[in-house]
Amino acid sequence: MSTDQVFKPLLSQGVGYGVVVGVGFFFAGLMVVLTWFQKTFTDYKPSSSEEFTSASRSVKPGLICCGIVSAWTWSATLLQSSTAAYTFGLSGPWWYGVGGTIQLSIFTMVAAKIKMNANGAHTFLEIVKVRFGTGAHLLFTFYGVLCNLIVCGSLLLGGAATVNALTGMNTDAACFLIPIGIAVYVVFGGLRATFICDWSHTLILFIIIYLFIFKTFGTSEVIGSPTAMYDLLVQAGKATPVPGNQDGSYLTMKSNQGLVFGAATILSGFAGIFCDQGYWQRAIASAPESTTKAYMLGGLSWFSVPWAFASCLGLAARALITNVSFPSSFKRN
Repeated sequence: MSTDQVFKPLLSQGVGYGVVVGVGFFFAGLMVVLTWFQKTFTDYKPSSSEEFTSASRSVKPGLICCGIVSAWTWSATLLQSSTAAYTFGLSGPWWYGVGGTIQLSIFTMVAAKIKMNANGAHTFLEIVKVRFGTGAHLLFTFYGVLCNLIVCGSLLLGGAATVNALTGMNTDAACFLIPIGIAVYVVFGGLRATFICDWSHTLILFIIIYLFIFKTFGTSEVIGSPTAMYDLLVQAGKATPVPGNQDGSYLTMKSNQGLVFGAATILSGFAGIFCDQGYWQRAIASAPESTTKAYMLGGLSWFSVPWAFASCLGLAARALITNVSFPSSFKRN
């Protein structure tokens, strides 16, 4: 393989370890301090089992909405959706966003029924056992554990692979170091601490998305405007047309591959929502009057993440494939 085909990390390994360990322990330390203030100056004590596991069932819709956006923003939400945009064109991020929003919208009804009929539950497995018996309880326990293993593996490996690509940090080390800071603030602060961190994660995520959008469509020297992006994508469609897209265009929604990708995303996403205790836990923790509002807002807010991020970066990469500065190792794709 020639040297120009080797992807070289932009930052040093030290930066990777510093970010993973430093940012993780920064959030952990911040949440420990906030938990102390909460315990000292409010009626919510993390030492209480109800507060620790369900945040006293009093969380307002804003934090629930941020929690949903943060929980459903996997590594694939950013990486796979961008790949879909690069490969299929505009339909890729659209179908990825639709494929995740539908499940959240449907789960809104489930969340409302939890507050109406099982407001004292702590997990969805409790509800399954009471309603369907021990056999179904054991079956759904297996599904729930399997789902969480897959989700955790996806998040850890996706995050570790991203850090590795940027800094060259060892992937195994990243997989072990990333969860440590999270475990610390959860142990000390319980479920409410995760909502506050979800809010901060969501805030940072949207700031990053805005920066990418303004840079790509506003100040970039090689794109700089929606018109320039359109023209570059038209040229890309002629140079490397997409099989199955109308006229090979990256700007059409009439895409056979995009439609198949959307169907797969929709079907696979149901298991990721309905078998993941995290989404049930947010319904349990929410204040009764805010559950439906929070989940609907969460679904709509999350849609903008893959749609804006991927349609910006994925299509920008495809538009710049003929640029002389574009990495030659990716031009063959």
